[in-house]
Amino acid sequence: MEELLNIPFGFSRGAGSTRLVTTYDEAAAGLAAHGRAIVRVRAEAGAQPATLPAGYPFGWMATALGRTSSLACVTSPFVEARPISFVVITHRPEVLERHLAASPVIGGARHQLITVANPRSAAAGLNAGLAQAAHAVVAFVHHDVYLPPWWESQLETALRDLDRRDPEWGVLGPAGARLEGTQLHYAGSLLDGTASRRWGFPWGLPVEVDTLDELTLIVRREAGLRFDETLAGFHAYGTQLALAARARGLRNYAILAECEHRSESSGWSPDAAYFAAHAQVAKRWSRRPYGAMFGAIPWVLPAPWREAVVTHYGGAAGSH
Repeated sequence: MEELLNIPFGFSRGAGSTRLVTTYDEAAAGLAAHGRAIVRVRAEAGAQPATLPAGYPFGWMATALGRTSSLACVTSPFVEARPISFVVITHRPEVLERHLAASPVIGGARHQLITVANPRSAAAGLNAGLAQAAHAVVAFVHHDVYLPPWWESQLETALRDLDRRDPEWGVLGPAGARLEGTQLHYAGSLLDGTASRRWGFPWGLPVEVDTLDELTLIVRREAGLRFDETLAGFHAYGTQLALAARARGLRNYAILAECEHRSESSGWSPDAAYFAAHAQVAKRWSRRPYGAMFGAIPWVLPAPWREAVVTHYGGAAGSH
C-alpha cells in the first residue's frame, strides 16, 4: 500500500568539505531498512537560497535545493521490477564484483546479467551484450555503479507511469540534460557514493531530456535501438544512442531510479579522446540542438574540436 511521507527538507555539509547529504537521503535509507521505497516526490517551495559547501562541484543545484522547504514523498513496499537484462562491460572484474554485482537486484535468478570483458569499444561491447538480452527491458550499467535496495521499486514505478503516458519511450536513466533555447537544464537524482555527494534531486521526475548520463541507460529491446560502432573508444556512445532515439520520434526521460556511482576517477576531467568522440557525434547531430551532460554540444567544445564541427557545417551553425 502506498503511503504519503512529509519530510522537512534540509541538507548537512561538513565545514570546508564537499560532502552533502539531505534529509531525503536519510529518510530513504531509513525506509529501506523496513522494506519500503520512496517512489514519487513533490517539492514544496521555500524562500531562502542555498549556500553549498565551498568547492561543491554541482553549483547548479543550489537554487532548487535552497528554495525547497519540504518534500511530499509517496512510499511503497518494495516490489520486484519486471525482468531486466543487465549489460555491463568491464576491464576490471574486481570492480564489477565489488559494486554492480554486489547490488541486491543482481543477486537473484529473476534478472539476467550479461558481462562483456575487454571489448574493443563501448559501442561494440554493449551491442554484443544487447544481442544476448533475453528480456524486454535492457539496462546498460557501468561496472562501478551500485543499485540500492529501493532501485527496483523506483524503476518499476517509473515504467508503469510511462506505460500509461508514453509506452514507446526511447532511452531512460537516472540523470540527463536538455537544452531550452540557450539554457542547459540538468535533471535526475543519484549519489556520488565515494564522496557522499548528492547530484540532483528526486522531485519532478520523470522529465523529458535530450541525452542521458552513460552510467545507466535503459531501453526497450523492441525499439531496435543500437549503439553506433563507428564511435571508437568509450565516450559519447550514450549521447549518440539518445539522439538516435529522438530522431526516430522517441522521447528520452530522466526517471527516479537512484543509484550510487562509486567511481574511482572522481578527479577525472575530459581529455582529448572525450572531446574527439563528442565532436564526432556533434557533426552528425548539431543541426538539431541538444543538451548533453557536460554542456550544449558543440558550442562548449574547446578548440580545435569546436572549429571542426562548425567547419563541418560551413559555419552556418555558428550563430547559436
